[in-house]
Amino acid sequence: MKEWASCPLSSDMERRIVQLIARGYRNPEIAEILSLSEWTLLNHLNEILNRLGISDRLELMLYGIVNGLVAQTASETSARVQGERSPTAV
Repeated sequence: MKEWASCPLSSDMERRIVQLIARGYRNPEIAEILSLSEWTLLNHLNEILNRLGISDRLELMLYGIVNGLVAQTASETSARVQGERSPTAV
């Protein structure tokens, strides 16, 4: 298993971004949920990726899951498989 840089996420905003990415949300959805512009979200995301030495969203999703930032319930998993997206469920 790959080891990521030991730099922790520095803010609640960064943890929230990783959580939402790990749950499969796209940038426009994340920006809306967090009341950010997409440009600001991309700046946060690039900073997270660079600090952790991660190259893409998939690896960031794995980082979030492995490091316990994402705890999905069975109903969330079922809804995602069926294609439902509910920002209020996050």
